[in-house]
Amino acid sequence: MKMMKKVAVVILAVCLMLPCFSMISFAANDGKIMFTDHNNPGVQTGSTVKVKGVVQKSRGNFGKIDITMTYDASRLNFKSGDNVTKVSSGKLQYVGDGTNVTGNRIEFYMTFEALKAGTTSIKIESATVKSVSGSVLDYEKGSSVIAITGETVEATGDATASDMKETIDGVTYSVATDIPSNEIPEGYVSQQLFDKYPAIYNEKKNLYLVYMIDEQSVGRFFMYDEDNGEFAPYEEIKISGTTSIVLLANISEVQMPKMYEKTEVTSLNGYTFPAWKNAETPDFCIVYAISGSGEKGFYQMDTAEGTYQRIEIAAVDDQVESEGWADKLNTLLQGHLDAFVIGAGAALLIFLVIIIVLSVKLFNRNAELDEIYDEYGIDEETSTEDDVELDVEEDDDEYYDEEAIADANIFLQEGMKELFPEEEVPMTVTPVVSEPVAEEEEEEDTLGAVLAQQQKEEDSYFDEDFEDFSLDIIDLDD
Repeated sequence: MKMMKKVAVVILAVCLMLPCFSMISFAANDGKIMFTDHNNPGVQTGSTVKVKGVVQKSRGNFGKIDITMTYDASRLNFKSGDNVTKVSSGKLQYVGDGTNVTGNRIEFYMTFEALKAGTTSIKIESATVKSVSGSVLDYEKGSSVIAITGETVEATGDATASDMKETIDGVTYSVATDIPSNEIPEGYVSQQLFDKYPAIYNEKKNLYLVYMIDEQSVGRFFMYDEDNGEFAPYEEIKISGTTSIVLLANISEVQMPKMYEKTEVTSLNGYTFPAWKNAETPDFCIVYAISGSGEKGFYQMDTAEGTYQRIEIAAVDDQVESEGWADKLNTLLQGHLDAFVIGAGAALLIFLVIIIVLSVKLFNRNAELDEIYDEYGIDEETSTEDDVELDVEEDDDEYYDEEAIADANIFLQEGMKELFPEEEVPMTVTPVVSEPVAEEEEEEDTLGAVLAQQQKEEDSYFDEDFEDFSLDIIDLDD
C-alpha cells in the first residue's frame, strides 16, 4: 500500500511539472507563428481552401516580418494572399510590417485550390521577425495540416505556354497563350500587344504586361517598355494602404546629380533594378518608378527598414550633362573642398595685406604733397600739373623786406655819426614801395620785358632817393 502511494505521488508530481516545462519552453521564445488546420473536417477537391496565418508575440514589439513557406503544388494551387507572393512553384513569401500594430498578433490569409486527395501541409521554410529596433527575435514556427478528399481535378486558371520565347536577364521564358484571371492586378484589362502577345493594359500607368512561364512552369508578369522595345521584370510594391509603385528598369532618360553613384537593388521576387546611392547616406538609395497615377519619379528606399518614400531631385529630367568650366570646377571642388577653403582664406589674407600696404603708401605720399604745397604756397584746388601759381602776400598793395630796411637804417646811422660826430642827425631809410611784379606771362619774351621794366623803375627810384639824401646833407652844412 505504501508503495502504491509513493508511485501515485511521483506520477502526480510529474503531471504537475509538465505544464511548467511547457511554459518554460514557450517563455524561451519571443512568440510563435501559427496556421489554421483543415483536417477535421477535410476539404473537397476543386474547392477553395482559405488558410489563416498568425504571428503572435509573447513579449517585445513587432517590426519587419519575412516568412518563406512551402506547400505541395500537386495538391494545392495558390490563388492569392494578403502580402503573400508566389516565389516559385510550391514556394510562397509573406512580407509584413508590424511597427504600427497595437495588439499582440498579426493575421494574414492565403487562398488555395484543392487539386488532389490526400493530406498535405503548409510549412515554414524560414522566418525572420524583427523588433522595432531591428534586432532579430526568436519565434516558434508552426504549420498547417490540410486533408483533401475527392477526385483529382485540374487547376483552374493555369496558363499554357506558347512557342513564342523571350530571353530576359539571361533567362528564357515562354509567352503564355492566356492569362489566369486570378493573377491579373487591379486596374488592368485584357488587350493584345502588337496583335501578337496576349497582354493586359493599364491606361493610367500606360503599361503593358505580358504573362510568361519559366522552365519550372512558374508564371509571372513582365512589362513591355515602349521606349526601347524590350521586356523588363514587373515588380509592383505597396508603399501604403492605398498607394503602390512599379519599379522601372529602363533609366536611359534619367540623369542624376554627380553626388549619387549608380548601384542595384534586389526586389522581393529576386529581380534586379537600377538604383543610386549617396555615400553620405549608405542606408538609403534612390529608385525610379511609376506611381499609381502614372507619373514617373524618384523614390527613396530605406534598405534597413524596406520602406519607400517619394523624393524630389531638382532639375533631374531636364539636366543636360556638360563638360564646361562650371562642371569641371564643381568636380574639382567636390574632391578638394578643404584645400579650396584654405587657399581662399590665404588669398583673402594676402589681398588684405596688399590693401593695407597701398593705403599706407598713399597716405605717406599725400603727406609729402601737403608739405610741398605748404612750403611753396601751392593752392591744391587751382593748381595743375602744367601751371602752378605761387601765392604772393600782399599788404595794402605794398611789399618789401623789413629785415633789409632795418639793416640799412643801422648802416646809415653809423655813417652819419662818423661824418657828424657832434650833431645828432636823425636818419632813416624810407622803404621803397613799388608796384607788384606782373604775373608771369605764358610767352618767354613777355616775361623778360616785364623784368627789364621793373629793374628800370627800381633804378629810377634809387636815383631820386639818393638825390634827396644829398640835398638834405647840403642843407645841414648851411
